[in-house]
Amino acid sequence: MEESIQIAKLREAIATGQAVFITGTGVSVAACGNQEVEGHKVATWTGLLEHGAHRLKEINAATDKILALLIQQIQSGETDMLIHAAETIEQRLREKSDGVFRGWLKDTIGQLKVRDGSLLEAIHALPGVLATLNYDHLLEEATGRQSINWKEADATQDALRHPSAMREKVLHLHGHFADPESVVLGLSSYIKVTNDPHAQTVLRSFFVDR
Repeated sequence: MEESIQIAKLREAIATGQAVFITGTGVSVAACGNQEVEGHKVATWTGLLEHGAHRLKEINAATDKILALLIQQIQSGETDMLIHAAETIEQRLREKSDGVFRGWLKDTIGQLKVRDGSLLEAIHALPGVLATLNYDHLLEEATGRQSINWKEADATQDALRHPSAMREKVLHLHGHFADPESVVLGLSSYIKVTNDPHAQTVLRSFFVDR
């Protein structure tokens, strides 16, 4: 009985445009055909991190020993090891310069292209708020929507206040590759989001208003 009540509530929320749909890695993987960039499946977190580890070696920001350690952490599949590797990669790329980190995002996430837009179009047809944890531009490419991220306080608030405007947006909760300062990759950038009052207000509004 409880399950049927929850399903009925979910159907009502979708029908009235009060649902929030949050897409993750699987959606990007399906849309781009798990595209490889320089031998790495960068639509996945592990593939992106492996590419990042090798980029560190290429720019002399990591030794062979550090590279091997990072690859071991990434391939372990353990969440804490992945987070540690992500933090190391992000910090070392940023230490070189913001341009290096920006360039890496453009060379990886920025290269993803839509190969099968059917899933993205189906998601686009759903009424309500469309948000994503992905950094890529695939949803926008397939649907013509515009991207906004958690750092764009005014744009996010305006879109959430006007449902018709939100139908033309994709809210990137973990940032967008074209705005490197918005990208949540390692632990320090994740903490930055959790401490950002605007980002937390938006997330709370999802639970309260939708």
